[in-house]
Amino acid sequence: MPLAEKGVRGKGRSPCPRPALEKPFAPPRADLSGIIERYTVADLSSSQSEVPSALAAQTATSRLLVPSFICDIGIFGGLATLRFANDALPKEIWLSVDCDLTVDPMPILPSDLSRRQEELLLLEALYGARVDAAECKSDGGLRLTLSGGRTLCLSPRNEQEDAELWELSTDGTTLVVAMRGGEYALWTGD
Repeated sequence: MPLAEKGVRGKGRSPCPRPALEKPFAPPRADLSGIIERYTVADLSSSQSEVPSALAAQTATSRLLVPSFICDIGIFGGLATLRFANDALPKEIWLSVDCDLTVDPMPILPSDLSRRQEELLLLEALYGARVDAAECKSDGGLRLTLSGGRTLCLSPRNEQEDAELWELSTDGTTLVVAMRGGEYALWTGD
């Protein structure tokens, strides 16, 4: 079942409120199909010297998340999840995380937290932040440069055996999946 259909909401903020921004935030409207339409599963299986999935993932991730802002956080489908609002897109983008995450600068947290509690507090510290840049890493990780000089880094756990590290989706349609070892899969949603 897609995450959006489970009826679980973080903090009850739905739809995402739009914070006041310093500058007008009105990039031209676009639909999602134009963002990744030329990157199909067939493209990802080609054996070129460069990994085409990494380039496609970088392009799609940047276009989906930059510029946007984090409008909600929570645990959805058992995974730490951030919701992003981007005025250039008709729907919110969801980033579901199944890997290690770090925030820089690191907020001060109590020492006796469970892993899930720590993840939620780290993500809560990012609520309302604007995404200025997104970088897909060679190991399948993701680095988001955020307003206020903050960064969110997603990276594989040393013991992680699961193939999927993180995914971007909208309305239950998966768009980008990062896998351990730096492989990426993309879908157009068709």
